[in-house]
Amino acid sequence: MITSTPDKLEQFVGGKKLLRAFGGSVLAAAGVGTVGYFVFHSLLGNAWGTTVAQIVTLQVYMVLLITLCVQFRPITQPPIALRPSTAQHLIASIGIWIGTVAAIVLFYFCLGSIFGSFPEVTRQITEFASDAKRLQGQPTPAWIIAIVRGCLIVPIFEEVFFRGVLLSWLRSRWNVHAAIFSMSALFALMHGSLVVAPYVFIFAVVTGYVRVRTGSTFNTIIMHSLNNLMLLCVGLRIFAGH
Repeated sequence: MITSTPDKLEQFVGGKKLLRAFGGSVLAAAGVGTVGYFVFHSLLGNAWGTTVAQIVTLQVYMVLLITLCVQFRPITQPPIALRPSTAQHLIASIGIWIGTVAAIVLFYFCLGSIFGSFPEVTRQITEFASDAKRLQGQPTPAWIIAIVRGCLIVPIFEEVFFRGVLLSWLRSRWNVHAAIFSMSALFALMHGSLVVAPYVFIFAVVTGYVRVRTGSTFNTIIMHSLNNLMLLCVGLRIFAGH
């Protein structure tokens, strides 16, 4: 059983601090990404274009993550709360993730008349949400960087920002349920795909409640990493050889 963390133990984020932190992170990431593109492009040349793109994207996410962590340190405390909670919480979180995936599969299967056949929906989701198709035929370094980014760095950044900083700010303004659903809607909107949106929204709602109930983003990072790894593996089975 996952018990809730009282709001009085949370350190809610103010709007001005959120705006300054996110704006500063975006500017820093844009600067590093631009410099990185020209440096690695000049060093590796056009033949390594995909690998350069993966390196630069990894750099951008790393800078976003690091700058947020610096501005909201210590990272083990709210709002980031990047710390293990308990083994019971971790096991429960993994079980909840499995149940969430099952519920999402059922959702798309039942609404096939709207989203299309389940195999086609699966193909679209894995194509959009993983690098399985984009990296077909690309060199090994591009694959390694993409897997590290997609299955580790991106989940950490998105959980730190959405389930950590952003959710904390929303909870300072609204009740926990409104905050979680608002955060989830923004998370789905950020992904920019109508087909993927229900998947992302449901996942964000579940991880939002796990974050609130356990008081830790560590559990949601594990859920997110497992989810991205699963999508990559499914995508590889679909697009291998295409």
